[in-house]
Amino acid sequence: MSLYQDFDRHFRETLLLLHTQQPQVAQKMAAYKYELAYTAAATLSQPCPVYMVGLKPFAAIGQEYPDPVPHPAGYHAYIDLAWQSPYPRRAIRLLEWAQRRFSAIDSVRDIPVSNWYFYRAEDSRQLRKYGLPLIDCSRHHARILASVQPRVVICVGNSKSLSAFAGMCKLHGSDISQAVLTPYRERTQLKYLTTDERLIVGLPHLSRYDVTEEMLTWLEDCISKYSPVSASTEA
Repeated sequence: MSLYQDFDRHFRETLLLLHTQQPQVAQKMAAYKYELAYTAAATLSQPCPVYMVGLKPFAAIGQEYPDPVPHPAGYHAYIDLAWQSPYPRRAIRLLEWAQRRFSAIDSVRDIPVSNWYFYRAEDSRQLRKYGLPLIDCSRHHARILASVQPRVVICVGNSKSLSAFAGMCKLHGSDISQAVLTPYRERTQLKYLTTDERLIVGLPHLSRYDVTEEMLTWLEDCISKYSPVSASTEA
């Protein structure tokens, strides 16, 4: 069973259960549906040194979304769609840095970009209304990580309670409290955690903070500390 087939079944089971518990909340979930990735489906199943993860796909209030389908080769939502938010532009700058940093990446479009929760939601409060244990996607991320085998996971959002970084730390058997912290801007922090398999970095959310040279220098330093060998652009 493909990743998309597996999660679609998961989504429908979740929706059915939610209908029995909170019918009005389930109506929102049914309208907003889900999005597995902002990139081509193939990016979630082929090796890449970098994997970028946000918290959730955005849902506009009151909008109904079509049934999701795997995106074709070369697709990248941040590039191919029009956005009002500065988030995609900032994310692309980060991905362009990653492409230059790792010679194994031929194109920004080859870097998988997804979210910790695949369920569309208006905000984090709505995720909580869905029920976080009910919408847990960690087993699907474990499958993606096994296929992509990233050396670096870039998490956009690094709060202690509800963030891609907190989720990835937990998935790797660690607690976010074990992360190494660097003060950044306006009382935010840059965070990283190392495991035997990879480096996990947590950034302030790009909807509020730009990708600065300071951030990129910190990322380079994290990679170099994690593995001296990986400091080569041939990684």
